[in-house]
Amino acid sequence: GEEAAERAQADFARAFSRGELPETLEETVVSPQDATAARVLVAAGLASSMREARRKIAEGALAVFDAGSPRIVTNADERLDTADAATIRLGRKFRRILWKKSI
Repeated sequence: GEEAAERAQADFARAFSRGELPETLEETVVSPQDATAARVLVAAGLASSMREARRKIAEGALAVFDAGSPRIVTNADERLDTADAATIRLGRKFRRILWKKSI
């Protein structure tokens, strides 16, 4: 509807014109054992294979938001901080990564 379209337009402007995070983010639950940058992309469905994930990371397409500002990740084997949820951007796609708690 019209309201959803306005929200989507506002999120796009917030994310790409002003460099801020969108208001709504898709969430994905990932095991902390898969906390390397490349494995997170595959687990979140942002890359179809480890090879594709490594290629995208090498191209500088992955940004991790630390304290609200984006940091480009260029090492596919870099471990993401699992202490709190992580927010990542691959190209134009954003995801909030929640870490699966072990019981």
